Amino acid sequence: METIITKIIMSHYPNFKKLENIYEITDIKIIGTVDSFSDLTGSITGLTYIWHISNGITSIKKSEIERWSVDAPSGNHLLISERRFDPELLKYLEILQNVVIWGPEKLALWIGKAVLSGTIIPADVHNFDEILSDDVSITQNKIFNEFESVALKPTVDIKKWFKDNSLSDVRITPVLLKCKIWFIEGELKNASGDFEEHNWKIIEDSWSNKIYEYDDKEKLEFLPSLRILEPNNLTWKADDQIINLLVDILSEKRQGKPKLSGGMTRSMMLQNWRFNVDKVHLDFKYIFISAWILNLPVPIILHGINGKTYKF
Repeated sequence: METIITKIIMSHYPNFKKLENIYEITDIKIIGTVDSFSDLTGSITGLTYIWHISNGITSIKKSEIERWSVDAPSGNHLLISERRFDPELLKYLEILQNVVIWGPEKLALWIGKAVLSGTIIPADVHNFDEILSDDVSITQNKIFNEFESVALKPTVDIKKWFKDNSLSDVRITPVLLKCKIWFIEGELKNASGDFEEHNWKIIEDSWSNKIYEYDDKEKLEFLPSLRILEPNNLTWKADDQIINLLVDILSEKRQGKPKLSGGMTRSMMLQNWRFNVDKVHLDFKYIFISAWILNLPVPIILHGINGKTYKF
């Protein structure tokens, strides 16, 4: 992909200067500089450093750009990324002012224009469809698009909980705890190389620091209009953390085909079908868990599913 990007830049900008083997900063690779990059429509002007971020399974985090900015040369910068990026990154770039990032959609549009103009031929862009699918496959996912925010039913009997914890006459306030539901597109793969494609829905409950598969039967019939409490932002897991945790949750052991062993005896071998962390797309929406505020002298939150309490 870097070759295609370079070819387009060279065809539009005769003053392009290719830079190689310098500024090797994390996974962000320098391509070169131009005196001015008109495709940025005036957002930054003058000498511009152009960088490439290759494809990957996780989105770009603010921390990656912070590390890059420490060692990057002073001046204007365009980051052309095949990876998606977190929304908070855009706010950080507004502070930097002289850095612009293009994600997969912008990159695909830019390459598409180059194909239509004849700058490059479709054969050059053998993985063009992959670039598009990296970013938009999730938005095209019918399950993701049609999912509406819901609240999970409480499994805690609050009267029994009060009795078990020797409490009475405590004023309670029903609330909703904000959590995430992850939509996973991926595959299970066995040792023979066979694979199966699957879609999963996974709950990330940052209050209890657990993730588990979503069961549609657990939802309330409607989303109540209640106060919503958010966990500390530091407790949300990054995409790569979620992916690594999915291995234990989604991998399966299955009975294999029977094999002859010692005459008439047949044995059934267990097969491991492991979640493939190298081929996965994921995105999330917010979901809510029913809970209560216990209005004690020091108020606490009672989780409606695990029955544990948390500081408020």
